[in-house]
Amino acid sequence: MSSMAAKLNVVLVVAAFVAVGAAAAGEPRYVFWQAGNGIWRQPLASTTGKAECIYNITSQGPEVDQLAVDATHVYWGELWCMNRARHDGTGIERCWLDLNQTRYGYGLVDNMVLFNRTLYYQTQADYHLYAVELDGPAGALPVQDLGRFGYSGNGGMNGQLAATTDADGAVVLYWGLDESESGPTGEVVSWMPSVGGAPKVLLSSIAFPRGIGALPSGGGVAGGYNNGPSLVGFGGATISNAGPPGASGVEPCSLEVVGDLNAVVVAYVGQPGSPYGIYRLDLATGTWAALNTQSAWSPCYVHVAPLAGGAPTVHEVSPSSGPQAGGGTLFALGAGFADSKQLACRFGQAVPSAATFHTPEVIECQVPPSPIAGKALVQVTNDGSVWSAQQVFYTYK
Repeated sequence: MSSMAAKLNVVLVVAAFVAVGAAAAGEPRYVFWQAGNGIWRQPLASTTGKAECIYNITSQGPEVDQLAVDATHVYWGELWCMNRARHDGTGIERCWLDLNQTRYGYGLVDNMVLFNRTLYYQTQADYHLYAVELDGPAGALPVQDLGRFGYSGNGGMNGQLAATTDADGAVVLYWGLDESESGPTGEVVSWMPSVGGAPKVLLSSIAFPRGIGALPSGGGVAGGYNNGPSLVGFGGATISNAGPPGASGVEPCSLEVVGDLNAVVVAYVGQPGSPYGIYRLDLATGTWAALNTQSAWSPCYVHVAPLAGGAPTVHEVSPSSGPQAGGGTLFALGAGFADSKQLACRFGQAVPSAATFHTPEVIECQVPPSPIAGKALVQVTNDGSVWSAQQVFYTYK
């Protein structure tokens, strides 16, 4: 047995003792969307079109407007309220966040995204952007008013919110505006909550941007417009695609970039008889797969449940020190590691490095060089966006 194989065997034995909270096997990963009469879901791996309605608007309440999804719950807006339920539609909490009583937003929720356990949303009546920290103090939801970002007339934050982090780990939000401050043409912008100020315009003079999705690790955004099925990239992205085969007479209502799968899931809307539905685009190959084209209503607000367990957990690294020049590998021991295309390790402020999946408790990280000696925080991501939060360090000597 080689020394590397022997070392890996030792690491696997140790990992058996430190692994915690493994996700139950066999639970499918779902894609969710809103379509006219309710909230629907089906397994992401399914191409049979067999969806189930988990929330019926007709029997349970007013119009659903916008969705967000985490590893356990679906969140959606209604008039003056934010609601949530478990993935299967049970445990509904009506007015989980009461927008009227808290005055944190007015009217329908116009756009929303859930990222790093913070729910960002904008409301239709006041054009303000708000942030709700889901893991705040018990019995309280600390809500921040981040400012007003819409204009008079039709200038809401259309085209949905999207979020990712830049190379330094700071949150970057993206959205489309129906019109710019200077006139009736639309814009796509980015904005960093930690920096504030005016949004950065990525694309201007466009008609009603729709379907904004953030590519992982600050790689730009993908989007579509209401004049056809094409998807484009901007702000550093290189995606360019004419849409699924035969998709004439449709336009993207919303989309989500699924970083760990290197794919985009799109909800196309159109007229009855057009091939609208839920589609998946593989960014590496440019191939499309139809997930559901059987809905009697045009779908929108599509979201994919994150990998089970959310961010991975890092307990320790072995070895825990090495030369400033880097090189070689170390083993990260923990829980919740995923065999995904976006699996990566990060050492302090260095650019994320490649990782090799061994088990949900063990991965192998390439060690980058460091400009200085000392400790560097080691973090792991499954999807290129959400990183482990434990204080585990590698020491450069």
